[in-house]
Amino acid sequence: MIASTSSSPGQGVSISEGSSLDDGLITPEPKNPAKRLSSGQVLKALIEQLKKEDFRDLAGLEEDDKINTKHFIVYSIQQIIQTAIKNDWGLCKANGFTYVYNGNYWCLIDTSIMEKFLGESAEKLGVKEMTARFYGFREQLLKQFISASYLPQPETNSSVLINFANG
Repeated sequence: MIASTSSSPGQGVSISEGSSLDDGLITPEPKNPAKRLSSGQVLKALIEQLKKEDFRDLAGLEEDDKINTKHFIVYSIQQIIQTAIKNDWGLCKANGFTYVYNGNYWCLIDTSIMEKFLGESAEKLGVKEMTARFYGFREQLLKQFISASYLPQPETNSSVLINFANG
């Protein structure tokens, strides 16, 4: 894995293409810098990119194996993160907060917005509507996202970077 610091909420890491989800944060280098999206547009576009999945297949379960809530949670988050990587959209948790990268800078996302986004994403992926809209399920999705998108503190050097596009 090749990692380097980049514009982030105080601590970003760019991960080379082909890295696994276990590598942590997805910090994109925009393919089209002229096209900048708001954080809400990024989340909406990410949901639109998702397609219905066979969770039994993703989990490697046989026909007689029981699929349970943890399969839906883990594999929903995995698919969301993979879609973000594929589209060069950044999602991360840093210092207890959740951020989305819009192509210019990292935007703080409220917990309730993130839970709603994750629930809608899970529903689009094929989780039953009642389950995907249940507050407890959404809380578990958020906890799984936080666990899967852990961002370690980068090593610091003596240089100072200022993002003038950050307002």
